[in-house]
Amino acid sequence: MRSCRLVIVVCVLFGFASAQPRCPQRCTCDYYATIHTINCDSQDMRQLPHDIPDWTTHVSFDGNFLTTLRLIGFNTSVYFEEFKFRYNAITKLEISDENLVSKEGRKGGCNDVVTIFPRLKSVNLRGNKIHNLPKCLLFAWPMLKILILDQNRITRISELNLASHLSHESSLQELSIMRNQIHRITSDLQTPATSLRGLLYLNLGENIISKIQTGVFMFLPKLRVVKLNDNRLRIIPSYAFVTTGQMVREIYLQRNRIEVIFILAFAGQPRLQTIDLRTNMIVCLNIMFTSCVQPDVRGTRFERRMRQSLTSRGGFGVEYSSLRGVRVGGNPWSCNCTLKPLMQNTSTNQLVRSSMTSETCHNPPTMRQYDVITAIEQLHCDLT
Repeated sequence: MRSCRLVIVVCVLFGFASAQPRCPQRCTCDYYATIHTINCDSQDMRQLPHDIPDWTTHVSFDGNFLTTLRLIGFNTSVYFEEFKFRYNAITKLEISDENLVSKEGRKGGCNDVVTIFPRLKSVNLRGNKIHNLPKCLLFAWPMLKILILDQNRITRISELNLASHLSHESSLQELSIMRNQIHRITSDLQTPATSLRGLLYLNLGENIISKIQTGVFMFLPKLRVVKLNDNRLRIIPSYAFVTTGQMVREIYLQRNRIEVIFILAFAGQPRLQTIDLRTNMIVCLNIMFTSCVQPDVRGTRFERRMRQSLTSRGGFGVEYSSLRGVRVGGNPWSCNCTLKPLMQNTSTNQLVRSSMTSETCHNPPTMRQYDVITAIEQLHCDLT
C-alpha cells in the first residue's frame, strides 16, 4: 500500500515538473504567482529566442547584440506586461508586415500591424541606437504606460511618431527621452488631436534643446512633471509651460544657459510646487520670479498669436500660492539694486531667499566676498 502511494506521489510530482514551460537556452525563467519572467541578460545573443514560454509576463534582454527588435508573430504576446531591451544596438523596431495590403488596398498603415500586445505597460529601450519609432507603435501597444528611450540617437520628437497616429488618447503616462540629440521641441505636440493627451511625466533632460515655443505643451492637459535640465536654453518665453489642464506641479530647468525669464513664463500654473533654476546664467530675479532683463523678443507668428490668445482669454495668470520648493543656487548674481525687491516679505521671495542662503555675489567684483542676502540687506536703493 505504501509503495503504491509513493508511486502516485512521484507521478504527481513528475507531472507537475513536466508541466512547467521549458526555458530557452542561456536564459533563466522564474514564476511568482501571476508574474512569469524570462531573463536573457548579457548572453551575447543577437536575436530573441523563438521558444519564449507561454504565460511569460516580463522579458529582460539587456546587454546583448540585438540590432532589430522584431515584435511579430509571438503566440504569447497577449501576456507580456514589461519589456527591457537596454544596452543593445537596436536601430529598428518592427511591428508590422509591409508586404501585407490593407483592406483599402494600400501598403503599410495600422491595419498591417501583425501582433498586438494588449497588456504591455512598460518598455525600456535605454542605451540603443534608435533614431525613430514605427508609426503604429501605440496601436500595437494600446495599454502602454511607460516608455523609456534614454541614451539613443533621437533628434526630433516628431520622429517618434507618438503624437498624431491615433484618433483617441493613448494610455501613455510617462515618456523619457533623456540623453538624446533633440535640439528643439517641435510643433507636433501643439495640436488638440495629439494622442499624448494622457501624458503625466515628460523627461527631455540632457539633450541640446535651445528653444521652447510659447504654448508648446498646451494640449498635454494632464502633464504634471516637465524635465528640461542640462540643455542649452537661454530664454524662457511667456506661457512656456501652460496647458489646458493647468496641472503642472514640477518644472526642472537646472544647468541650462538661462539669462531671461519672461514675466508670464510660468503663467497658468496654479498647482506649481517646484521650480529648479540652479546653475544657469541668471544675474537677478524680481518679485514676479522673472529675470530683471526683459528684452523685446517678438517670437514667431505662432507664438505672438498664442500669447495674444492666452492673454485675452484670461484665467492664465501668474499664481504661486502652491509653490513649495524654489532652487536658484549656482547663478552669477549681480548684487545691486535690481535684487533689492527680493527683500519684500512675500511667500515667493521667502522661498527664493532660502535657496540663496549660501550664494555669493558674482558682480561687482568688489563684493565677491559677500553672500548675496547680506549684500542685498546693505544696499541703499530707491525703489519708488
